[in-house]
Amino acid sequence: PGKEGENVTKLQAAVDLMNAYVNAGGNGGKMQVFSDVRPDDWFYDGIMYLFDHGIVMGYGSDRIGQFGPNDQLTNGQLASLLCRASGINTDPGEVDDKWTASQKLAIKAANDNKWMTVDEDSYDTEATREIAIAAVIKWLNDEFDDVNVDKKTVNTDILDRFNDGNTVSDDNAPYVA
Repeated sequence: PGKEGENVTKLQAAVDLMNAYVNAGGNGGKMQVFSDVRPDDWFYDGIMYLFDHGIVMGYGSDRIGQFGPNDQLTNGQLASLLCRASGINTDPGEVDDKWTASQKLAIKAANDNKWMTVDEDSYDTEATREIAIAAVIKWLNDEFDDVNVDKKTVNTDILDRFNDGNTVSDDNAPYVA
C-alpha cells in the first residue's frame, strides 16, 4: 500500500486485494483464478502450476475467466501448450483473428519440432488421445535428457490389450505404448 493520500494504481490495488485475501485464509490460502477450477478440485494444483508458469491461460473474450476442464482439447490448444512450455513464441502480431493465427503458428511449430503431424487448418479439431500422448512424449524426449523413448526397443504388442489398440498409427505406436 502507498502512503496516505497517495494515488494507487489499479495494478497495485489488485495485488493488495489479492494478497489480503490469500493472507486472510480465503479459500484455504488458495486463489481461484478460473471460475470453473476451484481450490478443492483434484486438478487445482496442477492447473495453477501451469497457469503460474504461463503455460495455460484459460479462455479469451468469449469465456473470460474460464479454463474449461471438461472441454475437449483441440490440436491448436495442444500445440500451444507444448510451445508455451518450450518457450516458443506463437504471437502472430497484429492480425484480425489473433487466436486462430496463434493456433496455426503453434501447430506449425509443433510440426516443425516433430511433436505432431497435423494440418495447420485443423487447429480447432479435437486432438485424439493418440496425437496428444505421442506429442507429449515426443516433447518430453526433446526437453529432458533423462527421458528417451527408443522406438526400436518399445514393445508395441502391449497395445493389443486395448480395444482400440489396433487403431494407433505405426509411427505413434512406440510413444503410446
